Amino acid sequence: KNLVSLDVNGKSDPYCTFVVKSGGNVVGTQQKSKVKYKTLNPTWGETFMFNIGDINTSDILVKCYDYDKVSKDDAMGEVTLSLRAFYGTDATESCVTDSATGAIEITKWFALTNVEHGELQMKLAYTPLAS
Repeated sequence: KNLVSLDVNGKSDPYCTFVVKSGGNVVGTQQKSKVKYKTLNPTWGETFMFNIGDINTSDILVKCYDYDKVSKDDAMGEVTLSLRAFYGTDATESCVTDSATGAIEITKWFALTNVEHGELQMKLAYTPLAS
């Protein structure tokens, strides 16, 4: 919500990319949301799934861009989701947990960095694989 305006019409055409990083290295494939045209308060409602090795050393890097048809897409901010803050040894956020499966879920607003203003609300869900 409240993303920065980067188009001449006073709006933006935002989309986000998602990538898992572990120990500073990219793990797996980057995923990308759909573009939402002419809005500063987009709603995506999309689901992205990642295989996470160790939640105590893994982060999800989310970058927001303004889609431009003719020129290079403009950066609209980013946020690094430290998974250990939600699920791991440093868990400080309040989460909904399922003791039977070990599944954990949280919905939270995250402030974008490297930009004047903007926030993304995301729902994170972690389900451990059965061993």
